[in-house]
Amino acid sequence: MSLINLITLGGTDSTWINNNHPQTFNTHYWYSDSGWVNVIDSELLLLWIMRNIEEREGSNLENIIYSIQQFEIAQPSSQKNFILTEGELVYAYRSENDAAPDLFFSDNTPIQTGDSTYTPNFISILSEIPPDEYTNLLNWSPFGNESLMVIDNYGNITIHDNFINHHPYFDSYPIIDTISIDSTYLFSFSALDIDGDSLTFQLINNPSWAQINGQQLAMSPNETGIFQFQITVSDGELSGYLDITLTIASYYPNILSINDVPNDGGGWVYVTFSRSFYDTGNLRDIEIYHIERLTNAEWG
Repeated sequence: MSLINLITLGGTDSTWINNNHPQTFNTHYWYSDSGWVNVIDSELLLLWIMRNIEEREGSNLENIIYSIQQFEIAQPSSQKNFILTEGELVYAYRSENDAAPDLFFSDNTPIQTGDSTYTPNFISILSEIPPDEYTNLLNWSPFGNESLMVIDNYGNITIHDNFINHHPYFDSYPIIDTISIDSTYLFSFSALDIDGDSLTFQLINNPSWAQINGQQLAMSPNETGIFQFQITVSDGELSGYLDITLTIASYYPNILSINDVPNDGGGWVYVTFSRSFYDTGNLRDIEIYHIERLTNAEWG
C-alpha cells in the first residue's frame, strides 16, 4: 500500500492513477476488491516513476532517482529490481536486503571461445547468469545494492550509487521503567546511520524534568504519574524515534499527619501516612512500618 500512498499523495488525490490506472487483467476496476488482487507492485512502481517524470521538473534521470529515493523511504525493507527504457536510455536498478544479487549485466569485454576472440556488440541485463556454455562466457557482473545503471544507445554504461538516504535509527529498545520521585536518573542511548550523516537528538512531549545531555536522558522527576514521550534522531532529512514510558512513583512511605491524643500521659499518637511503592497490600506478613519518636535527642 505504500506505493498507492505515494502515487495518490498520501491518499489525497487519486486523479492521476485513475487516468493512468494499473492493469487488472479482468473487467474489475483496479480499486475494487476483485481488481486490487490482480494489481502487482512492479506496475505500481512503474506508475510512480511515470508520474514523477510527467509532473516534476528536471531530467528523466533526476526524476527516476527521486522516485527511487521516496520509495526507499516508504518501503526500506522491500526488494526493488526493475529495468525500463524511454526509447533512448535503459535504466536498471537493484535493491535487496540480502547479499545475493538478483540482477546481473554483461558488457562489451572480449571473450575467448576456443581459438577465437569474440567482442560482444550488446549489453545484457538478466536476473540470473545463464548456464549456456557460450552466454556464460560473457563478462557477467552483479549489480551493486541500491545502484542504478544507465545505458545509452552507444553502449556506454553509467552507474549511480550512494544516492539513497537511509533512516537513522536507535540501536536500543523502547525505554519502559519505573523510577522514584525526587531522585536523579541517567539513561544512555545511541543511534546509528549507515550513511555516516551527522545526527541531532531532540525530545518530544517530554515533561520539564526530562532533558537530553549528550547521549543521555537526564531526569529528576518531581511529580508522580505515567509519562510517555519520545527521543528523535535526525540526519537533517529523515528521523527515527525512541519511545519512552516512565512510571514515577514514591518508593518510600510518606507521613501525612501526626495527631497526639491530649491528656493521656503520652499514651497515643495517631500517624497517617501513604504506603510505600512496594507495599502492594498482598504481603502483609512481611510489610512492616517502624515508627520512632525523638526524645531527649535520642530516637526510640
